[in-house]
Amino acid sequence: RTPMNAILGLLEWLDQTELSAEQASVLAHVRQAGNELLGLLNDVLDFSRNESRLLRLSLQPTDLVELCEHVAAVHWSKARSKRLQLRLNLDPTLPALMALDPHRVQQVLHNLLSNAIKYNKWGGKIDVSLSLSKEQAVITIADNGIGMSKEKMKHLYTRFFDGDYRKQNMPGTGIGLSLTHDLVKLHHGDIQCESQEGEGTTFTITLSIRKSAYAPDEIDNSEKTNAV
Repeated sequence: RTPMNAILGLLEWLDQTELSAEQASVLAHVRQAGNELLGLLNDVLDFSRNESRLLRLSLQPTDLVELCEHVAAVHWSKARSKRLQLRLNLDPTLPALMALDPHRVQQVLHNLLSNAIKYNKWGGKIDVSLSLSKEQAVITIADNGIGMSKEKMKHLYTRFFDGDYRKQNMPGTGIGLSLTHDLVKLHHGDIQCESQEGEGTTFTITLSIRKSAYAPDEIDNSEKTNAV
C-alpha cells in the first residue's frame, strides 16, 4: 500500500497547483481511479488476513450517522453521473456513539453502495436507511436496479466467484461481497439480500454496537480505545 499512498499523495499535491480546466478534469479521474485501486488493495490484504484468522476489530466510539453521511458523500458524484437519486433515511434517535470498527464498517458500506450504483438503471434510486433494533444497528441499502436471479444469489458470498454476478459485462474480483460478509460477521452481525431481476436489490445488515458483545481475542488491542 505504501507506493500507492505515495502516488495518491503526489496527486493531491498536484491538485493544489495551477491547472487548466482540462488538466483538472483528467487529474480528478486519475485520483478517483487511484483511490479505487487502493480500495481493492485493501480488500485483498484484508481478505488474506481474514483467511489466516488474523483480522481483528479495532472498536472505537463511532458516530454511525456521520459515517454513513461521509460514505454517501464519497459516492455522490458517481450517483449523479447516472442521474441516480441517493437518499439517506437516518433515525435521529440513534445513540450518538456506538462501539464499532469505523474502518471496517466503511468498507462494508463502500462495497454495498458501490454495487448499488454500478448495477442501477439510469435515473434510478438508492435508499440508505439506518435504524436501531435492540443492541444492533440496522443498515439497509435498497436500489431499483437490474436485480439478480435466485441462482446467482446462491453464490453471492462465494470467494472468487465471478464478480460480475449480475452479468452486465462489469467484471469484478469476487472479493468485495465475500469480504463484506466476513466483516459483518466479525461485528456479530448478519447480512441478508433480497433481489428480483428487473426490480432491484436490497441488502440489510445488522451490527452489534456494544463492546461487551465481543470476546477479548476478537478485539485488536494494539491501540487503546474507549469503545462504549
